[in-house]
Amino acid sequence: MGSTFASVYMSYRAMSAATAATGTVGNNISNMNTEGYTRQKTVLESQTLSGFHSRYDQNLVSTGNGVAATTTVQIRDTFLDARYRAENSDTGRFDAISAGLTDIENILDEISTKGMQNQFDDFVNQLQNLSQHPTSKDIALVVRTSAQQMSQMLNVYATQLAQVRDQQAYDLSSVTIGTDFNSTVESIANLNGQIREEYLYGNNPNELIDQRNTLIDNLSKMANIKVTVTADEVADGITLEHVTISMYDENTSASIGLVDHTKANTLFVEDNGERVSIGMDTSFRLPNTPSNIDYDDITDYFTTGSISGYLDLMNGKGDYADVVGGENDFRGIQYYEQRLDTFAKMFAETYNTLNSLQTTDATEIANRMSTMTFDEKLALWKDPHTTVETTTDAAEIATLTGSLSSAELDAVKELAKDYPNLVELNSSGNITKMPKDVTKMTIKEKNLFTPSDGSAEITAANISISTDWVNDSLFITTTKDITSANGLPTLSGGNDNVIRMISAVSSEHEFHTDPTDAKTDLKFTGTFNEYMISMGGTLALDVELNGNYLETSNTILTSLANSREATSGVSLDEEASNLLTFQSAYNAAARYFTALDEMIDKLINGTGLVGR
Repeated sequence: MGSTFASVYMSYRAMSAATAATGTVGNNISNMNTEGYTRQKTVLESQTLSGFHSRYDQNLVSTGNGVAATTTVQIRDTFLDARYRAENSDTGRFDAISAGLTDIENILDEISTKGMQNQFDDFVNQLQNLSQHPTSKDIALVVRTSAQQMSQMLNVYATQLAQVRDQQAYDLSSVTIGTDFNSTVESIANLNGQIREEYLYGNNPNELIDQRNTLIDNLSKMANIKVTVTADEVADGITLEHVTISMYDENTSASIGLVDHTKANTLFVEDNGERVSIGMDTSFRLPNTPSNIDYDDITDYFTTGSISGYLDLMNGKGDYADVVGGENDFRGIQYYEQRLDTFAKMFAETYNTLNSLQTTDATEIANRMSTMTFDEKLALWKDPHTTVETTTDAAEIATLTGSLSSAELDAVKELAKDYPNLVELNSSGNITKMPKDVTKMTIKEKNLFTPSDGSAEITAANISISTDWVNDSLFITTTKDITSANGLPTLSGGNDNVIRMISAVSSEHEFHTDPTDAKTDLKFTGTFNEYMISMGGTLALDVELNGNYLETSNTILTSLANSREATSGVSLDEEASNLLTFQSAYNAAARYFTALDEMIDKLINGTGLVGR
């Protein structure tokens, strides 16, 4: 049979278990408003009898040894945690993108309201005035001023976009990565070490685990992370958790380690002005990380999170991107910069061409070409402002090619690759079509717009009116009625070219990636105004679309957060019920102890008194 005092110990353990459970309830109630706190529960286990049997044991009913409070655990759902963190990454990405696109919208929104639209209207009005008085220096001066204001407006747009990019780069490098991300992974690694020590000392580190979970939640907003917990045997029969956090790319199934127990890998940012890249300073490498990953550039492995959003904003070139070459095709800052650059190039190219002098006089063209080298002729043929007559007559081709050296002949054949309108080859590689005569050519360039920084290419940032136009408001060509061989316009007051300039504003143009090269990708067909309105419409669509994504993601995130709170959060009603339950259990155990005390007292003091 059991020990006389076994039941006493049973009641003692029952009171101790009820006390421990009541203490856990009190801790839950105390932390019901503590951010990141996870509801705890005391684990109660029934204590069984020993498996040892004596041959003198009597065949009595076994009642067990009562209850014991073995540990205190947190109530969490790991599946909900994983879903919450995945959605938190999406929310972080859309949040960063929406904020950046809103900054771009604040700059370019006025294009279709009071900005470029009004300036276009003013430019046309001044050209119309000039068409009525083509020799007026004062009106020409006003036209020049209007064109200058248009150039300066493009300069301002480009500068402001560059400032948005610089701000995004600073926020990514100094704030998100330099402060938040790196400090978070290091803090998680430190907490992992502290949590293991507490376990080894026999303590319960639930509060430290709450701190770690909060940090992991914060980390999930910045990057696409995956948390893995494995068993780590620290001694014979003793295993503790080993926490690994990796950046997981669903597209390639590649894992790049961020935290491995007490070790952490931190990030750094490189910005060459064209592309922002992210590298990693490594203290460890996970076994399942692909060997071909270059830690100096892991940019492409950020697929969600705020870091991914920043990268898309700064590196995204939209349909200007070389996707095959690995460029980012999100419509980010670089996309809108290139849209502006395309507009500036096309506008400048159009009006520089209109202002330049050209001739169709066969004698003058022949005289000019007679002094050209072969390379100069090649460049002339490729000039989009030159009209070239070709021939497919075999005899003429034989005559033309007969005067060429072998190197010159090879150069002509090379034109077939990029200029099929000029040169064609048959399957044997022989020329079947080639230039015969130039019927129209530029005889004097009179550029109204030039790059202000001396570079070879006009952009929205550097477009400006030319020095020649600054020095002479009448530099603008009002007529192209050429009366002399030197290509100078008449001073008769003609306005035919001003009319062409006015028409160019409302005419449809083909906006290629490079407006001077029709072989490059065609981006838009329409008027200058339609192009700018289209750009504003695209931006508005991007802002609305990503705003909708953000709203949807926030809704899902809130739902998941509520589900987590229902599982891990403290409910005052539930804790009050638990408090009454364990209080009643304690009272019952105490009453049981009192009954045992009375029984033992009777046994000790009342047994054997008969017959004294």
